[in-house]
Amino acid sequence: MVRPGYPTGGATGPLVKDYRGKNAEREIWKFDAALVAWFNGTLIQAAIWSVLF
Repeated sequence: MVRPGYPTGGATGPLVKDYRGKNAEREIWKFDAALVAWFNGTLIQAAIWSVLF
């Protein structure tokens, strides 16, 4: 789904939209590393459990 003003990954995900500057007029995209680390930890845990059981 393509929406103007959002990255091609969607409105939610590892990219976060933020506003800075006077009157919040400057748009900044940030990478949410904590979210990606949480995803990776969950996938590692699932892989470990699939090997054990």
